Amino acid sequence: MRFLLLVLVACFSNASFAQLSGNYTLGGTASATNFATWADFTAAIANNGVSGNVSLKVMSDQTVSAAVEFKQNSSNPTTSSKKITVDGNGKKLTGSLTYEVVWLNGMDFLELSNLSIVNSSTSSAGMCVRLSNGADDNVLSGCALEFSNIGSTTKSPSAYVAFATSQSNVLTISSSNNGVRNVIKNCVMTTTASSSPGPLYAVVDQQGSSTYSGTGTENTFAGNTIKNFYKTAFLLQYINGEVVSGNDISRSAAGSGAPIDTVVTVFRLTNGACSNVSIQITGNLIHDLPYAGATSGSTTNNISRFWGLACGAVSGKSKLPVVIELNVMKRIAAYNNVSGMEVAKGQYFLFKRTN
Repeated sequence: MRFLLLVLVACFSNASFAQLSGNYTLGGTASATNFATWADFTAAIANNGVSGNVSLKVMSDQTVSAAVEFKQNSSNPTTSSKKITVDGNGKKLTGSLTYEVVWLNGMDFLELSNLSIVNSSTSSAGMCVRLSNGADDNVLSGCALEFSNIGSTTKSPSAYVAFATSQSNVLTISSSNNGVRNVIKNCVMTTTASSSPGPLYAVVDQQGSSTYSGTGTENTFAGNTIKNFYKTAFLLQYINGEVVSGNDISRSAAGSGAPIDTVVTVFRLTNGACSNVSIQITGNLIHDLPYAGATSGSTTNNISRFWGLACGAVSGKSKLPVVIELNVMKRIAAYNNVSGMEVAKGQYFLFKRTN
């Protein structure tokens, strides 16, 4: 009997620590193929790793008290042939968290789609998703990224998506890359609190100050809808070969009572290079700033100076120029100055305007 008991314990232990492979669900009673919570699923990835492709379907809304941290397992990591695909199934992941709700901490080859990620905190440093420590080749697709409680006085660094080495300050510069070759596409980024100014930034893509000039970072932001931000829609620093294309950028979720910075920039691009592919800012629609129906005669919650693109210390090559083309701006109200683009300390640019 004692020998049988020991064998059973050993079998249970081995099963508990098996690498993940195949189809799983999340929500409800735990079983061999179902994780009760996000924490259970991410712990299995971090502790056990994967032995094949993993597919997870979310079956219920969940509220978390700590960030959902996807951390790579060093012995059994994800690869291009062993990916993790998470179907959010239209469910909601909510956290009233000071910092990020979802953290890709060195995680590679994870695709997260069709999930609503809500940060319900009033924190001035909040994020929906943060990528750091070399989180590469991931996809965030068709997700709703939302701040539900940012109030009228929140104006400190925060973002829907941030490639950021520091949890408490998205502007902290790292010498190494936070994440490369990632794709953020077809996501909706918005606020729901009354008179919310939005996060300071919609997207922060900040890579390694010591590596960017000679190594492609090549993150892509395509087809996203940004409905509110306070100061800058895209902050791109120390990047190489990024693509920002086909995004709809406005403050359509903000009314006349929502504060906005007096100096607003849609694309702020500094320290950029084009090693393998061109940096491309193309086909984006910018409209209804500072809010729908605003006029230059308004002096409350309005823009003093507006830049569509502010660019410095960015260089392309003769065969790989920085491409700025087919971006459209309409219904922009600013009472002092409106500038489509300002470029300093750059070379090899290709510009093309629409009518």
